[in-house]
Amino acid sequence: MNKSILAVITSAMTLWVPSIKAQITITQSDMPALNTKIISAIDTTYTGTIGTAGTNQNWIFNGLQNQKTDTMVFLDPTGTPCAGSFPAATHAAIIEQGYGYFKLTSSSMEILGICGDLMNTGDTITAVISPPQIFLTFPSAYNTIFNGNTEMKMEFLNPGTMIPTLVVDSIRFNEAINYSSNIDGWGQVFIPTGTYNAIRQVYTENKTDSFFVRCKISAPPPSPCTSVGWQFVWDTSFTDISFKWWSDSIDFTALELKATADTTIKEAQYYLSTSISVNDIAAPVSWILLSPNPGRDAIRVFTSEGIGSKIIISDFTGRDIDEMATGKNGAVINTWGYREGLYLCRLVRPDGSTAGQSRFAIIK
Repeated sequence: MNKSILAVITSAMTLWVPSIKAQITITQSDMPALNTKIISAIDTTYTGTIGTAGTNQNWIFNGLQNQKTDTMVFLDPTGTPCAGSFPAATHAAIIEQGYGYFKLTSSSMEILGICGDLMNTGDTITAVISPPQIFLTFPSAYNTIFNGNTEMKMEFLNPGTMIPTLVVDSIRFNEAINYSSNIDGWGQVFIPTGTYNAIRQVYTENKTDSFFVRCKISAPPPSPCTSVGWQFVWDTSFTDISFKWWSDSIDFTALELKATADTTIKEAQYYLSTSISVNDIAAPVSWILLSPNPGRDAIRVFTSEGIGSKIIISDFTGRDIDEMATGKNGAVINTWGYREGLYLCRLVRPDGSTAGQSRFAIIK
């Protein structure tokens, strides 16, 4: 046979050979290592379907758009702002408003909680999830299922933006979560950056959010402060569903579709790139943490800035009333002479710029 004809036939056959699908199993080794940066793209305009469950599937999402990018960085939790609140954490992930804390073992990946400026008030708030919420069990393959119940709690000083601080000094937010997971299919997922062997996880969360306030004084209705102390204000229930395609060649999800209870897609997020290099990881943001808060005679300041910076304390009028230098382990504010009330603690660098701030309360 003529060699040129043979080459044409061979080339044509290659074009018609489908890519090889394989049923995969996800294990602990397929999760992000420390110092891993994962960049993904977000599309909020996707209106297609979620695809079909079952075996040997082709999930086609080539047409997803890159409206904006999102970066998640996994670090050693040691030295991050709230590591002391999550001693079991093996990974800390830099998120938009702070840090998420995770525990990775040979049997599961769990989230322990989050920490940061969660309410956009300038205050560091810690939200503990207890018991830890399971994201994925290992090994995970087609028909793997699990479920559980947990609760996330956070308590913070009243920022005064919605409720007068004269009436309410603290706010508590609880989120009860009933969750379930089902690996309902395997096959190949097609996204703009490539084609990946994957399993699909359907992760359902039934949530009830509850809001409480701690009242300093009582007030007539419609105020929730009918008496002094913690008072229930409102609650609401809803369901979130995520469809996640896990691949053993990415060490994370190739694609995630976030949906409402009726599977209406709210957002699509797909994989762009991964890098594993200490030099490629941006330095964590500056942080400041105060404990105890509220306090009485002394408050400890924990900070990322170290020696050379200073702490400036101002009262509710904005007047600076105290100042001290930070040491290797932060600083201690001697508050025995402070009046009861709210104060602002600012962390100032040697060049005069503000590295961070947080409010605290003194209760006598």
